[in-house]
Amino acid sequence: MTEYFTSLNLPAPGATALGVSIIELVGGILLAVGIGSRLISLILFVNMTVAFWTAEKEAFLGVLSSPDKFQAADAYNYWFAALLILILGPGLFAVDTLIGRWMSRRDSGVKTA
Repeated sequence: MTEYFTSLNLPAPGATALGVSIIELVGGILLAVGIGSRLISLILFVNMTVAFWTAEKEAFLGVLSSPDKFQAADAYNYWFAALLILILGPGLFAVDTLIGRWMSRRDSGVKTA
């Protein structure tokens, strides 16, 4: 990974590779479980935007002129998934949703004086 980041002329390729790997591993696990979904999807969306821009700049810039090339890029699926979760939210069975439901039930049962 460090060699690939070096070939892309990224600054501090070793540290960048480690940081990106941790973000994608931990963020992917949290996103799959549904903990902090919107925040995690924002972080992953920014991460994938930079990856898309860096590794496949021509495809990224061709979003309007050649959308087939844009959608065929390797980073597109991850980029789009993070964008969807950021906009639409985590979903029905995410831990975030279950905690929200539990909190609303608990709060609705409390009577104020």
